[in-house]
Amino acid sequence: MVSLIDIARMTHFFRILFALLWIGSVPVARAQYSFTLVTDSNSATFSNFGVPAINASGTVGFYAGLDAGGTGIFTVAGGTVTSVALSSGPTFSAFDTIPSINNAGTVAFTATLDAGGRGSTPAREEQRPPLP
Repeated sequence: MVSLIDIARMTHFFRILFALLWIGSVPVARAQYSFTLVTDSNSATFSNFGVPAINASGTVGFYAGLDAGGTGIFTVAGGTVTSVALSSGPTFSAFDTIPSINNAGTVAFTATLDAGGRGSTPAREEQRPPLP
């Protein structure tokens, strides 16, 4: 003889089974990604890279070691690489490897200063040195 408790358990079991089968049949949208190589260490400029940052318009900010020596913070947009700050310049001697970039294209980074100590700074377009 089947008790009311057994019927309740079976009903609960079938509800869960139905829910799992229904959830499993719902189509799931897959995100579509595209990958674009913006620069690499096979170029005549860069020897190594830090962690990149990207803004909403697709501009990438990154740290890189230079084949000619030294390091720098750079951006790349539309295939054009632009230097933001260089360790060979008059202000910075080294950089942390993780810059950030906002949607206006301003790059912020932390660096060791030529004058001693460390600092964090944003760099605007008009302050950028020429690419080596």
